[in-house]
Amino acid sequence: MEFRELAEHLLMANTLEQKLKMPEILTDHNPNSQLVIPEFPERPDNLSIRHAKQKKDFPSLTQMKSDSGRGQVLHFFANHELLAIELMALALLKFPNADKKFRRSIVATIGEEQEHLRLYQQRMEELGVGFGDVPISRYFWDCLSHMSQPIDYVVGMSMTFEQANLDFSLHYRNLMIQLGDEITAAILQRVYEEEIGHLKSGVSWFESWRDPNLSQWQSYTGALVRSYPLSAVRAKGIGFDRKGRKQAGLEDDFLEQLGLFAAPKGRDPLLYWYNADAELELEQLHKNHPYHQHPGVKLLMSDFETLPGIVANHGDVVLCRRKPSHSFIRKLTKQLGRSPYYLEWDESNQKKSPDLKSKIFRGLHPWAWTPSAMLLQNQLDHHPRFSRIDPPKEALNKWFRKTSVVDLRRELRKTETFDHNWFSPEELDGRIVSTWEDLHAYAETIRTQFGLPIVAKSMFGFSGSGMSRIYLEKGFPRQQEGWIKNQLKSHGMLLVEPYFHREYDLSVVWQTADSRLGLNVFLTDKNGQFRGMKLGPLAEKFHRDDRRTFLSQEESSNLPTALTDLSNSVRQILLKDGLSGPIGLDYFVYRWPYDNKLYVRLVGEVNARMTMGHIGHKLDIDVARGRTGYWLFFGIREVQKHGFLSMGAFRSKLLSITRNSEDIVFTNDPDQAKGALSVLIFSSELISWLRKNFKLELQ
Repeated sequence: MEFRELAEHLLMANTLEQKLKMPEILTDHNPNSQLVIPEFPERPDNLSIRHAKQKKDFPSLTQMKSDSGRGQVLHFFANHELLAIELMALALLKFPNADKKFRRSIVATIGEEQEHLRLYQQRMEELGVGFGDVPISRYFWDCLSHMSQPIDYVVGMSMTFEQANLDFSLHYRNLMIQLGDEITAAILQRVYEEEIGHLKSGVSWFESWRDPNLSQWQSYTGALVRSYPLSAVRAKGIGFDRKGRKQAGLEDDFLEQLGLFAAPKGRDPLLYWYNADAELELEQLHKNHPYHQHPGVKLLMSDFETLPGIVANHGDVVLCRRKPSHSFIRKLTKQLGRSPYYLEWDESNQKKSPDLKSKIFRGLHPWAWTPSAMLLQNQLDHHPRFSRIDPPKEALNKWFRKTSVVDLRRELRKTETFDHNWFSPEELDGRIVSTWEDLHAYAETIRTQFGLPIVAKSMFGFSGSGMSRIYLEKGFPRQQEGWIKNQLKSHGMLLVEPYFHREYDLSVVWQTADSRLGLNVFLTDKNGQFRGMKLGPLAEKFHRDDRRTFLSQEESSNLPTALTDLSNSVRQILLKDGLSGPIGLDYFVYRWPYDNKLYVRLVGEVNARMTMGHIGHKLDIDVARGRTGYWLFFGIREVQKHGFLSMGAFRSKLLSITRNSEDIVFTNDPDQAKGALSVLIFSSELISWLRKNFKLELQ
């Protein structure tokens, strides 16, 4: 019999007995078939996959204690074997001109899969379960029946489904031994050993066909795209049999990548992108200049570009120029209980980046919706299930400008829910100036009436930059005067407001229009630059002396209540403009010297994008879980000033002080960080050491 005839017979036979027949003599002289390949293989009615949708849950360990429970386990496996036989027959018909040795290897594998099916069927019947008694799935067929070249078969069948079966067969073999079913365990042991051979054959062919300029893992995931909705997560079962995979020829890097790979089953992943230089991009566009990322900004962003993985769900994808190390991903995954997939991509070097048009995502979640983010979304918007977002440009342009906060404060004071007890008087809300003379006059007014300096803020700011404090009695240094006049020339305006010494920096964040608000307490340095956040119970985030003041039992005097009410008013204003989130609002608490009472700046900034507050709030919920700790940021200059040559050396020192490894969590990879490191600390010993040696004010 010809290979072609065997394949036709296996696809068109409508009895199980016929699908298990294998002629003794087979040839491959006439590989081309005249058969019109059917949409689905023929089967007996009780095993038909034409309308099959698996609804039966896999038996639990308790259910497997019964004969019928173990028989149902084998029923799942038997259906997979039958699907594999039919797909292998389909490959013979689809690729008549493939290498003869390759086609011969498929036929040999079919013979072993038929024997597996016989063993499963016989044992199922002994346990009282007939083939067809349990609802079946056609998932294998849906994924691979559209394969268009031999490598699709190898990647999908050998390197995905059969690779996963190494884990499943070992896992259930061990369970059967535990349950005392040595007969079923022996069958699964045989299947396991022969699946290693099937995988090894597939890997061998894959190596002969793949691009040698790519890694084994890159080649595999690139080829797998054509078998959507199949993903690499399907190449893993329960447990992870590294030994069997190594024996089959998979490389160490492949095994590391697969071991860490996560993808959501049953849904497409979201794509996260850390374009945190949004304000700098928008500022240049406002000036009608092309935006080119400054090397210092690029360095800072490359260190933190994996942070969106902390808010991403399991299996979502995070774009980054360089993937973090395997050890970093493993440790962070352990703390978060979930893991995204990190995809290397460089916006500035598309030739060396993966073609995002070949990948399928549910939607894009950039750090900020900027023109570059919209261009990236256009690359992804090629699939019916992609959920496109078209944020209102006018609203984004408005709320990305720091100067918009003055009108916002004025509008908030008119709302019915506004409670003035906590917030600054209207005279301190700041104003917009458009000339040097206006700025000078405002500074003089604030100095005369309140004895305060002022701070001038650019229309756009990035990471605490774009502002200048002005002490009128000291005059204007030439450099400061030059900056102010340049800003007025470039943007036509500046935001100016009184400058206060801050007691607390606060933020309120939300993800979507209807999500709960999160209140954060920031840590800042003497220049007002972000240093991190305090995590844990709300009361613990404030000085002991201030807790009674802030957390009053009276709702009208409770600071979190006042901030929540005000932030919800802001949310309604933003929703009217079409902005639904994520949003971050910055506030700060200051002490008024004339009455020694604490007051709150009425919305310091509106961030119409993701913020570090979103990341920290997620860490508070998912990692801190009620423990008091600090999420801290360290720059390379500060670290070197204290005698550490690299972030890696600094990391080693922190670990040496910490008694319990669970009390320290690095949130970006310390081995790859060049300019900055972020770390979550619960260790009291380490906190004391940082207070003493780094002079950090950690209440």
